[in-house]
Amino acid sequence: MKSVSLSTSSLEQPTQPVSTAAAHTHREKSPQDQVNFITEEFSRKLRLPRERHHIEIESIGDSITNIKHKTSATVKSRMCDYETPLSFHVTSQITYQPEAEFNITSWNLPANTELADENFFKPTRVALLHGTEILFDILSIGQIKLAPGLPSLQKTLLVEESVDANLQRLWKLDESSKADMWTTEQRNCEQSYMQTVQRNIEGRVVVKLPFKEAPHCLGQSYATALRRFVAQERRIMHCPDLHQRYIAFMEEYSRLGHMSIVKNVDFDNPHYYVPHHYVLKPTSTTTKLWVVFDASCKSTTQRSLNDILDVGPTLQNDLYILLLRFRLHRYTLTADIVKMYRQILVHKNDRKFQYILWRSTPHDEIRTYQLSTVTYGTVSAPYLAVQSLNYIADAYESDYALGASTIKTSFYVDDLLCGADTLAELSRIKYEVTDILRRGCFPLAKWHSNQHKFREGDTMKDLNIDESFTTSTLVETTCEWTWN
Repeated sequence: MKSVSLSTSSLEQPTQPVSTAAAHTHREKSPQDQVNFITEEFSRKLRLPRERHHIEIESIGDSITNIKHKTSATVKSRMCDYETPLSFHVTSQITYQPEAEFNITSWNLPANTELADENFFKPTRVALLHGTEILFDILSIGQIKLAPGLPSLQKTLLVEESVDANLQRLWKLDESSKADMWTTEQRNCEQSYMQTVQRNIEGRVVVKLPFKEAPHCLGQSYATALRRFVAQERRIMHCPDLHQRYIAFMEEYSRLGHMSIVKNVDFDNPHYYVPHHYVLKPTSTTTKLWVVFDASCKSTTQRSLNDILDVGPTLQNDLYILLLRFRLHRYTLTADIVKMYRQILVHKNDRKFQYILWRSTPHDEIRTYQLSTVTYGTVSAPYLAVQSLNYIADAYESDYALGASTIKTSFYVDDLLCGADTLAELSRIKYEVTDILRRGCFPLAKWHSNQHKFREGDTMKDLNIDESFTTSTLVETTCEWTWN
């Protein structure tokens, strides 16, 4: 005789664990509904109230089972908060008990995988049988195929939240361990930020550069910046399209107020000129050319701006942890902060350390500009940007607890990667995160989701991990999702 194994889960009741099977093999004569069954013995152990209910159940071979009673109970997972009320038809026996265990030594079950029934291979009496109505409700996205001819492991809501809880503990442990490992220099950087950070009348964050050494050690940097600017200008003049893109980028920088002209440069006091060059990103959906700033260029004292700036501690979790958590959600949501670094103002007293040289054409005079915002290319930029996000989140945590928590735990630099198990919660996350960041002048764009109503534009999400935008060692790696 050939045996058919049913999907099982183990339920706890006061005296013993009971296995339950999920299947869709039964039908009432009238009405034609899927039904759930419970054994007479088990219903008595649970002391469930019963009511008379005469019905005939027809199965394979036209065999008839007479049902005389029905009852109701709430089925709850042992591992998470999932529960559901169900009605059951009471029957003397559901199925026969297998005589021998399954031999699973060759099944190669994945380690650290929680099973709804850890002893599924051992013979035991089936006390509950669910119909398809609940079966399809508890199925979740995710399946592991062991091998041809063997059962598959199907992810369900019975254990899903338990996995998320474990990951949450890992997340918190990772955060606490990182904070405990901060150096004295990193702690001083954190303290300095908190003591000097401000917000202007618009609500925009204003920060001071975190110097670890006095800037008096910087030498002259104008000549080097001038030489590099003229050399690059000469090169890009041979490529008109490239030259026009460079001009467009810098004109936008000026138009947005991210740089301003300096009329009188005080060369006698500490200052620093930052050379700049272009980087091409053909895969970008918005800006194909970026101008990056080289704050590591040595001055005449062989010290650069980056040499005397504090890097600051890493505040965000590693990308792999963020992606693991992201994949647990039933409904997902991503977005980007528009020009994240440039939404944060640098204090006016520190802008003299972000001088640059610029002119649109060789016929114009080369003039000195100062960069007004946090500048990528400075070693402190990632820390200042992420810390400013957390600062804004903390400012509105009392009003938007969910949104503040999402901002502090679900960003990888400027990429939001979050989700929820209900559309209502996902909508709330989007609203709260958007409103918090709007108040801090951090606009969000490029919304993507596996739910159409949360999408904006293209259905491809690109996460570009670039050395100049992160504190990680990952360089020029791209992760992509296709939403479906």
